[in-house]
Amino acid sequence: QNLDLCLCCLWWKARSASSDPSNNPVLYDEFLSYDMLPSATRLIILPSLPFSNLLFPRLHHANVELRTAYINQAISKQIETIQKANNNNVRIRMISFGAGYDVRSIRLRSMNMIDEAYELDRPEVISSKQKIMERLLIRRRQRKKNRPHKFIDVAAHHLPTLIGIDLNDTNNNRLPMVLRDILLGTTTTTTTQSNNSTPQCYTIFLFEGVMIYLNKGVPTELLRICSQAVSSLPSSASASLVFADRLENIDSADTSTNCRMDAARVEFNKVGWKLDEWCPKPGMARHMGIAQHI
Repeated sequence: QNLDLCLCCLWWKARSASSDPSNNPVLYDEFLSYDMLPSATRLIILPSLPFSNLLFPRLHHANVELRTAYINQAISKQIETIQKANNNNVRIRMISFGAGYDVRSIRLRSMNMIDEAYELDRPEVISSKQKIMERLLIRRRQRKKNRPHKFIDVAAHHLPTLIGIDLNDTNNNRLPMVLRDILLGTTTTTTTQSNNSTPQCYTIFLFEGVMIYLNKGVPTELLRICSQAVSSLPSSASASLVFADRLENIDSADTSTNCRMDAARVEFNKVGWKLDEWCPKPGMARHMGIAQHI
């Protein structure tokens, strides 16, 4: 069931991200999602087919478009702000929770927008994605051979570090230990110098459509664990959180946007985050925004 859901999300994103970049520049992903798909599916949803939009009208995947577009813009804005504040002398690390078959980490790494990428998901998802990424590299090499100047390069070092973990199991100490290892740089495959000339590393935590499948209480606990992991580091460590998901204890508030934003601000403050931006939408993963570590 987890793998089927991952494939559905990849399929929905490929429908939007493979269209003309002039029409959807925020969604366009250089055909990365498309190249992750099984061969038969790639033929069926080929955007150039004249009947493609008739067969697949913009229904559920239009809602996925909303959150994808928001997250892409939010992360780009965060990176630009961080680099500007640090004179482009800061490394960017992104940690994605429950990313499934999403290709955002690969795209950002291949475009040199981030320096490190980690994805935490169920072991069976991680195992499957590893195989799919190997196939992706083969397809991208063929694309590069056929049209060398049209698509971005994707090499093995652009792939995220995948870590298998059950996010629902917050009772043991594994997740805090994994996050601390990542933040300290002990899990990265890139050698990090420890002298004063080494740029500091800024962390972006990403939650997209994963909290809606977690047990009660777990989403709030995950936010707390992320905040505590950052707080355990030297005072120079900083982080932000980008989300398009369903937070806990929000929908019980007044139906107005401002009241729910106030409720979200309170919930984030409880677990060590300050709400910086609030942009709700329809659907299950209806809460979108940015929060800063405090």
